[in-house]
Amino acid sequence: MPTRKPIVAGQFYPGQHNLCVDEINQCLEQRTLSKSLPETIVAGIVPHAGWTFSGGLAALVFSAIKQRNEKVHTFVIFGATHGYFGQSSAVYDKGSWITPLGEVAID
Repeated sequence: MPTRKPIVAGQFYPGQHNLCVDEINQCLEQRTLSKSLPETIVAGIVPHAGWTFSGGLAALVFSAIKQRNEKVHTFVIFGATHGYFGQSSAVYDKGSWITPLGEVAID
């Protein structure tokens, strides 16, 4: 099965587990929801950028999802492939992604 290794760990986000957790916690402490949440959340749009630029907003979106859905079994992640990977989308339909936070199996 294919395994996608982290390509930019240590560049756009920390490369070690404990540093990722620390930065995520800092992002959550810096941003709070200013409005009440809807009863149901079925999707969220999270910016695709380094954590310095978009980490606070990404943490806020995932925090809102967790507040409404304590256990989420599947996330669909769609991201840009950038020009050097070609024009088509990059889709992984089996295997896993390795991240500094651990390995994530693909449904």
